[in-house]
Amino acid sequence: MAGRAGTVKGFEFTRRLRDGQIKKETREVTVQPGWKDGIPLAEALAGPDLGYDLNRGLKHIDGRNVLFKLPFIGASGGNPIQPGFEIRIPNQGMPIRKSGGKSRGDLRVRIDVVFPAWLNASQILAARQLKECMSSIVPAFDI
Repeated sequence: MAGRAGTVKGFEFTRRLRDGQIKKETREVTVQPGWKDGIPLAEALAGPDLGYDLNRGLKHIDGRNVLFKLPFIGASGGNPIQPGFEIRIPNQGMPIRKSGGKSRGDLRVRIDVVFPAWLNASQILAARQLKECMSSIVPAFDI
């Protein structure tokens, strides 16, 4: 994914301002050699509990792509998404047999949050850089 010195990747996200407006923003993160693809560190650290709307996607068992939005939880209240949290996506599940395939059940998605046992020096540095970047746009991120 990255060369020997790493590479810079941009990511886009939307956030809801306190006045209710939605603002699209772009940030850049330096990707170090050996980092794997997966959920971006920014999404893991600055998820919906800090006031961000995140669109996610998954591949259904029948091959369809299903897009859904993680629930919005503002910085002023609410609980962060915890391991085992479930999202119900209406009419995106498996076809209901008695309907002849014309209607579908609900798709239930369980969020499984995996925390690393430890971080190496470059990951700690990246987390600190992300904290500095995010605390300038989300005051609640400055912890």
